[in-house]
Amino acid sequence: MLGRAVLAMMLGLMPALALAQSQGSPTFTNLRLNGTLTTPGAQITGTAAMGGPDGQAPTLAGTGYQIYARRYATGTASNGVNLSLLNVEGDTATVTGQNFLNVFAVQNSFGGSTVQGGRQGIQASVNQTAATNSSNGNRNYVGIYGAATSSSGDGGTDLTTGAKGAYFGMNPLCILNAGATNTLNCSAAEVNIAVKSGASTNYKSGIQIAQLPFDAVQGSSTDAAISISNQTGAVGWKNGILFGPQNVQAPLSGSGYILQSYGPGMGTVAITALGVIQTSNLAGTGTRALYADTAGTLTPTAPSGAPLQRVSTQTATLGSISSTTTLSDTPPTTSNTTLIPGLALSVTPKAAGNKLRVRVVLQGSTSTLAVITAALFQGSSAPAQNSGVSAVASNYVTCAGAGYVAQVVLTYDLTAGSTAPIYFGLGASQNSNGTLTINGTGGTRNFGGTTFSHIEVEEFAA
Repeated sequence: MLGRAVLAMMLGLMPALALAQSQGSPTFTNLRLNGTLTTPGAQITGTAAMGGPDGQAPTLAGTGYQIYARRYATGTASNGVNLSLLNVEGDTATVTGQNFLNVFAVQNSFGGSTVQGGRQGIQASVNQTAATNSSNGNRNYVGIYGAATSSSGDGGTDLTTGAKGAYFGMNPLCILNAGATNTLNCSAAEVNIAVKSGASTNYKSGIQIAQLPFDAVQGSSTDAAISISNQTGAVGWKNGILFGPQNVQAPLSGSGYILQSYGPGMGTVAITALGVIQTSNLAGTGTRALYADTAGTLTPTAPSGAPLQRVSTQTATLGSISSTTTLSDTPPTTSNTTLIPGLALSVTPKAAGNKLRVRVVLQGSTSTLAVITAALFQGSSAPAQNSGVSAVASNYVTCAGAGYVAQVVLTYDLTAGSTAPIYFGLGASQNSNGTLTINGTGGTRNFGGTTFSHIEVEEFAA
């Protein structure tokens, strides 16, 4: 094992901190290692080559690693410290064409019938095992850091066709070459996150994008926190951004947002998990909806027929009704029907010219062969029993008698007429002297209270 020393040229570990190292250790110049190095505290200057004959890799005694560097960081430093450093101090090499000079390259060629287990080209991690000093001035811990900087530019003459030099802090890549068929996944990067039970955090994000405080210039033609585009010849995406259960479970909670913006100087825009778009002005006073017109443009004006709101109520309460309504050419009233508790609601239209659609489903059973009538009442206040108000809509169905059940369905369309609240209530009756049971049969509840009668009102743009 290399002990506590470092392969200084190959690994570039600089003694910026007080790092333990054996005294009087031998120094090797231009060393080629074909076997096992067991010298404690060994140092290498010049070229260090590791490899065995016929492609056989050496091992370092007791580790099984081709390169094994073990160090301890102690002491105090007032500046940034590189515990390990591979430093190319001068680079004037000529690499022609579209090729790269790679300062540090890791390559792993694998495959074959004996291979098992996943592969990772580079694995880097930081693992905190205890809280740091209370005076710690930097509490940011990063597994991998990538940066590209320039202090000179690359000879560009303008910001269009004469622009030169592209700098990327990181460039993940996934390529499936011809022959790599029936694979499961090809993603240039996967970001995984977990805050386990028993932990807590203030700020949680899969990807965090933040401009540095000295970022002072916007892009000339493209300036975006996230930019999605293709190079010439690409097949194109089916989805620019996709939310779904691709990894088994849907990504949003029921109260989550597909998109949301908020904060000083910004309008509040939110697209809920159900696809509802909500927005407010910059001052945050009032809210308004956004709609897509026929050209796909978002507009605050709802297109004709666009759903604007929906109110509903339902009841599973068992009820018995003895009211009778004779089949005739006279509308039912609140005097010859019984208003059903739990089946009354109100709606406040958003515009007088908008359309309303009322839907009713009534579950009932009669003690004898009879006609069940459902009557819808409307007013500027809640309909009252025995007030003599006539129904604005009604429907009926024949029930075969005791033990039989029937369902009355009613749909009623109207123009709002104003923006004042409109009240609706549902009454029911039969045309015989028997008993009408709501949400049951023969005065008895069925299915444990899971049989519902229902009323709902929807508003649509004019």
